[in-house]
Amino acid sequence: MSEYVYSFRNFTRPIRLTQPSSPDSAPQTSRLLNLPTELRFMIWDYALSEPTGLYYRHTAPARDRTFKLYPSLAAASPTSSAPAAPCLEAVCRQLHGETAGLSLRLNALNFVRTDITHPPPVRQFLRFVAAAPDYQLEQLRTINLRSTPDVLAQLADAKVVASRINRYLGGVTYIVNSIALTAFCDAYPQAVVCRDGTEPLQSAPGTLE
Repeated sequence: MSEYVYSFRNFTRPIRLTQPSSPDSAPQTSRLLNLPTELRFMIWDYALSEPTGLYYRHTAPARDRTFKLYPSLAAASPTSSAPAAPCLEAVCRQLHGETAGLSLRLNALNFVRTDITHPPPVRQFLRFVAAAPDYQLEQLRTINLRSTPDVLAQLADAKVVASRINRYLGGVTYIVNSIALTAFCDAYPQAVVCRDGTEPLQSAPGTLE
């Protein structure tokens, strides 16, 4: 029913009706948020943990500083319409305080090159570092930089036919990226960065594999 009604005597003057408050309109408190702190954190850990970690989705153009993380490699594909990983910190202020960056601490963060036209995993990771706030970078524990077997095979074939100048530029790029990764590991010693063929658990924190 509209909050305005019109008098039959003078229909040109609206009369505002005050609707009585109902019990349903009273502020509701969340039973979940009222649970003991230890129990809430057990729930957050369960809800935010992914079996194979989180996956970064490559987007273009490079100047785009936004990013989303996905619970599987298939979901992270640019052609996939799967939803991103849960983001509890955006629900309310209390959840932001309790879960901000928690998913990055609980899960390995994977940067996988699935197409030879996409940037190398290290460049994708450096884009993520440039876009992510500091409190998220401080939560990182394991970063995996991978390429799919198909991409590795195509890269091997490309090296055979590459000119000398292209091989030189590729070596320079590799050195620059390695320096940037080393600087990241120095700034965030809790993180372990692993490239293709290395196991995260075999390296010491703050090292570059």
